Amino acid sequence: NVHYKRNYRHTMDSPNSFPSFSEALEKEILDKEKPYDGKDPNLESEIKCAWCRESAANNAITLSRCVRCKLVWYCSKECQKEDFDGHKGYCKKIGKLEASTQRESAALCSTTDHIFSAHAVPQNLFETAAGDFWGIIVTRDYMRARMALADEVYHLAYEIETKESWECALNHSLELLRLCISDNLGIRYRLPFILLYLNRDDDAFSFIKYWMDDFDDHYDERRKIHKNSREGEWIYPRQDGCRYLDIFKECPTVTPKYVDLWFLVALCIIKMRIVAANKAAQDSLKLFSKSPTGKSFNDDVTTAISEFTVGDQKERSMVENQRRQVERLMDQIHVNNPSMLPSIINPMPLKSKPLPQGYSRGKPAEAYLVLNDCNRCFVRTPGATAWLEKRFGKRPKYDVSIDYYH
Repeated sequence: NVHYKRNYRHTMDSPNSFPSFSEALEKEILDKEKPYDGKDPNLESEIKCAWCRESAANNAITLSRCVRCKLVWYCSKECQKEDFDGHKGYCKKIGKLEASTQRESAALCSTTDHIFSAHAVPQNLFETAAGDFWGIIVTRDYMRARMALADEVYHLAYEIETKESWECALNHSLELLRLCISDNLGIRYRLPFILLYLNRDDDAFSFIKYWMDDFDDHYDERRKIHKNSREGEWIYPRQDGCRYLDIFKECPTVTPKYVDLWFLVALCIIKMRIVAANKAAQDSLKLFSKSPTGKSFNDDVTTAISEFTVGDQKERSMVENQRRQVERLMDQIHVNNPSMLPSIINPMPLKSKPLPQGYSRGKPAEAYLVLNDCNRCFVRTPGATAWLEKRFGKRPKYDVSIDYYH
């Protein structure tokens, strides 16, 4: 497959009171690579040919989906042929798993196999048993098939990084969770990272909080939501700006050492993104203030620009609070699994080993599996690697012993 460097440019709505500020930034700062804004710039929102990268916005071409996986697009048969060797592995697996999932789904749309009565009326379990899947034995083959499909789509999305493919991975994961309230397959651990790849940090935080809240206290309410839901719905709480909150204050009854490692790492990334975005804004302001245009502004205008760009004292206090949350989260991650953070800086000692098929809390196998999901988010957050290196050094040693007979 072609690997290319995307050229991202910053677009920003400037305050109407400072038109010269906007013009100066566009000329002196924003014509350079886009300053970090708390989002992964590699997310490809625009539909493009998977081989030549021609955009669908070009009216001179027509893009067509791959008919099997339906997740990549091509502008011509020639481009599809060129991309075939790189894409065929994912494509064939996804097509096969789609067919398997549809077969298992059809068997559950009108069944009495779960009812021990000679007079049972056939039921569509997707309508009558949402939330109870897996607990009903006849649904397990479907859940396993859909899980395998979700896993393959996730890996393709990780490879091509398009918004469409990540949303497809998200939809499969959400449907598995909607159908099985207790998440027996463990899909909830990966889902916050899918949301982070989609730059939905608030939803990632809300989702984690949902699972950290006491499950038994909310079971009846949640079960009712699952029962009344439909495929494609987001059934979890939403709160704008919740990513700034302190998870341990929001969930005061939670014992930190029992919080799942995936959740702690995802929360740490969310907080690091906030800090990194603020620092990028500060760096842009410093660069601008040293420019001829920036020097021509008086102190009042410079102060106003600073507050617009990096925030006032309240905003700066908030960022310091986020820094403290990062430190606490890293402390807790290291307590819960001493191999986790060092493996992000120096992954090869762990990643050179075969993929573990299971794990125990606090062991290197757990760190291995979390690393698979989190590493890219971590290293793409400016300053995150340096933050870890300050604690552990550039090439830290750590426990990599994995019991493959566990």
